[in-house]
Amino acid sequence: MKERGKLIVYTGPMFARKTTHLIEHAQEANGNSLVLKPSKDDRYGGGDFIRSHDDEAHQAILFDAKNPSEILQIVADHKELAMVLIDEVQFCTDEIIGVIEQLLVQGLTVIAAGLDLDYKKDPFGPTLDIVSKARAEGGQVHYLTANCDDGDCGLEAIYTYAKFPLEQIETVGADNIFGVACETHHATLRGDLE
Repeated sequence: MKERGKLIVYTGPMFARKTTHLIEHAQEANGNSLVLKPSKDDRYGGGDFIRSHDDEAHQAILFDAKNPSEILQIVADHKELAMVLIDEVQFCTDEIIGVIEQLLVQGLTVIAAGLDLDYKKDPFGPTLDIVSKARAEGGQVHYLTANCDDGDCGLEAIYTYAKFPLEQIETVGADNIFGVACETHHATLRGDLE
């Protein structure tokens, strides 16, 4: 019987280097890993790669965030894997939690990255449930931060904010739509308030 895999989660606001950490893990795995991302993540030209805001990239396989069970078939089609890395988990349905559990039972290390909160500071998708799962079973949770967009602030940004009103919470974008702020400046930098 295989030893249970380990769950590692990177979370925090946008621009906190979550994807960068996934890329680093994938490179260290020397080909024994599989990188996945929701097909709806079309930032930076979309395509079959994950790309950090620092323009680092790594090959990835796309899956439907509304049907994360596709991941199980994708993994079954690849042999000799030790690690599965999933970017932008906040876009997935709650089904991703069961998918992660099945991967852990198979003995795979699962590394997930995603926003914990949306730009209104509400829980975003299943990320916090994945964080809780990792904490409950002795995995690793890395809460990352960025630098507050208020130029004179100097504090760590722990929140994402929208620069203008958005039609829906689940909006894919980069610094053209979103910024990051500390607790003090989140309300003053938000452009989506009416």
